[in-house]
Amino acid sequence: MRGLQEKMDMKHIKRFNESTSYEDECWKKAKIGDILSDDIICQYVKSLHRNDEDFYEGDLEQRIYQFSKYKLMEVKISKINIDEYDLDKDYMRDYMIEYKNTQDYPPIVLDGDTQWSWGNNYTIIDGTHRVNALHRLKIDTVKAWVGQ
Repeated sequence: MRGLQEKMDMKHIKRFNESTSYEDECWKKAKIGDILSDDIICQYVKSLHRNDEDFYEGDLEQRIYQFSKYKLMEVKISKINIDEYDLDKDYMRDYMIEYKNTQDYPPIVLDGDTQWSWGNNYTIIDGTHRVNALHRLKIDTVKAWVGQ
């Protein structure tokens, strides 16, 4: 009963099973090592956000287009700057519940240029709540589209 109630209470994230063609290409059917264009990754990130303002507010489009292509990789969470933004605890709780229920999540998007980042770690373009939820669940790695 608790699992069902938790699912009903999740209102902060887009349900993982509400799949679009971009989500299929960038998540459900994607394999480690796949490479996709910046346009596809941009549409994927847009499809994950409930509201347009969430996408445009963070300059995500501009940040995504810094790279012409993205490679799907398995990245150690310890190599990602996960403290860079304020976190909404409700969003994070919902992602934790969803991961516990499905053992899956949409890959995050990372800035592939670590040269200028703190500690040569990756910077998150999209997926701060997802990666922090996984980190709190003691997951060591995350699937990520990394800018090339």
